Amino acid sequence: MEYEVIHNAGIQRFEMQVEGYVAYLEYELIEHYMDITHTWVPHPVSGRRIASALTEAALQYAVTNNLRVIPSCAYVDAYMKHRAAVSK
Repeated sequence: MEYEVIHNAGIQRFEMQVEGYVAYLEYELIEHYMDITHTWVPHPVSGRRIASALTEAALQYAVTNNLRVIPSCAYVDAYMKHRAAVSK
C-alpha cells in the first residue's frame, strides 16, 4: 500500500496521514548532519510499513542535501543497519 509522505520542514518532521491518524518522523538539523530523533506510528495503523516509508523519505532527503545521518531513533538505527546488511 502506498502512502504520501509530507516533509513539514517548518517543524523538522516527515508526516503521513493514515485513516485519520498522523504518523511522523522527527529530526534536527545540525550543520551538515540530520539527527533523526523519533519515529511515531499510532498503534491502530501499525504494521503497515509506515515507519519504513517515513525513514526512506528522510534518508532520501539526507542524500539529496548531502547530510550525514545520526540515527538517534532506535527504529531508524535498526533500519539503517538492516539496510546496510542487505546491500552487502
